[in-house]
Amino acid sequence: EYCVEKPYDGAVHGAFVSAAAETMRHFRHKGLGVVAAYTQSDEVTFLCQGPAVLYRSASDGTRRLITLFTSVFSKRFEQALRPTKPEAAAEAYFEARVVAAATRSAGI
Repeated sequence: EYCVEKPYDGAVHGAFVSAAAETMRHFRHKGLGVVAAYTQSDEVTFLCQGPAVLYRSASDGTRRLITLFTSVFSKRFEQALRPTKPEAAAEAYFEARVVAAATRSAGI
């Protein structure tokens, strides 16, 4: 439907990697300790050095962080994919979740 090759599309994967790298840079610039990003299939995982705090005054800082990561990644993905697959890029959106590691080694 969107000219995406199945089961694997190199342009989509490239956009994922690019969006993950740009999202890491964005949050590092904001002072958040993003240590790594890992992509697999249609998911990307960001590992942050904790505690991950962006807005101390937010009523729910974790929810705000999830929303911001999802928004920034979605926008960066759309920007990276648009030159090669504009129809697919226009329909791209993502969900998010947070998993807290009890220790640094557990997160790695």
